[in-house]
Amino acid sequence: MFVRKTDKYGLVCKIGDFGLARFLEITANSNCGTQNYMAPEVLKSVPYGQEVDIWSLGIMLFYMLFGEFPFKGMTVPI
Repeated sequence: MFVRKTDKYGLVCKIGDFGLARFLEITANSNCGTQNYMAPEVLKSVPYGQEVDIWSLGIMLFYMLFGEFPFKGMTVPI
């Protein structure tokens, strides 16, 4: 999801697809995406199921309603 602020329309939201989606048979353990939207299971690199998509959807809805992410943390240099 791409969000930007404009003078004319306020917040503008667009949904993009990078072709990373795939059907899961049971679980996965890959770590790909934007950290602000990732479920804890994905960040911990433990096996996860389709429930992580519901988590990400909840984060998107929260951002759309309030204009900020629900969890704030420090940025850690890598």
